[in-house]
Amino acid sequence: LILQAPKDSFAQKSNERGIGQAAHRFTFSQIFGPEVGQASFFNLTVKEMVKDVLKGQNWLIYTYGVTNSGKTHTIQGTIKDGGILPRSLALIFNSLQGQLHP
Repeated sequence: LILQAPKDSFAQKSNERGIGQAAHRFTFSQIFGPEVGQASFFNLTVKEMVKDVLKGQNWLIYTYGVTNSGKTHTIQGTIKDGGILPRSLALIFNSLQGQLHP
């Protein structure tokens, strides 16, 4: 995706002075539409990372975006359809069953 700064923007004016750039290129490994539910999103993105954590690897999940873009919903979900945090915790605790000291 290539975005061009608007003509009257600070980015465009800076570019005209030789500072910065007016066009920005973004790449994505995958894009999810609004039809993708919490379970599918978790299974396709985070589930393997959580399994890696259970094997001793370190991971950081970071959400980034403008206000009201859905970051909190992606992390928390709803009571009926949990997001990546409750699903991750469920996977972790279900994987530890039988391995915890009483």
